[in-house]
Amino acid sequence: MTEIADRPRVLSGIHRDYLRAFAITDEVISAAGVWSDGDIIMFPYRDGDLLVHQRRRWPEDEETAALGKKSQAKYLWEKGVPLHFNALRPVTGDGGPVLICEGTKQALCVTSWALPQYAIYGMAGCDGWVSASLSRFKGRRVIILLDADAGSNHEVYTAGEKLAAKLKC
Repeated sequence: MTEIADRPRVLSGIHRDYLRAFAITDEVISAAGVWSDGDIIMFPYRDGDLLVHQRRRWPEDEETAALGKKSQAKYLWEKGVPLHFNALRPVTGDGGPVLICEGTKQALCVTSWALPQYAIYGMAGCDGWVSASLSRFKGRRVIILLDADAGSNHEVYTAGEKLAAKLKC
């Protein structure tokens, strides 16, 4: 388990407003443990004993953004930690449906508004599931929610198809 020691766990007002603009409720922000480290938003990705803090700089570098360029990757995953799900609302013994959402903010938004009977898992990118155990979803109805670019990005579409095929096994 990765630990980030002795840092304050408070979300700044600018970061809270940023997340609220994506329809993420304060309740979900708090439950997920999202916090600020200066101009970096820290998104804990928890799944059982696995924990990583995915980082997102906000606001982005204004000069680079004005030029339409990316100064760096938008989200940074801790080195040496395998990709895994973010179990925002883990499966329970009730056999209820599961939503697997690509995207950090998308998964938090879905958690904010989905009916309580849905288990919800976020994944960092369309391949965020490849190292994760899928056995917990056996016998459940699983709905895969990909980024909007699934219709125009063949890699995203194919990753979603591969995940669906693995879930059928």
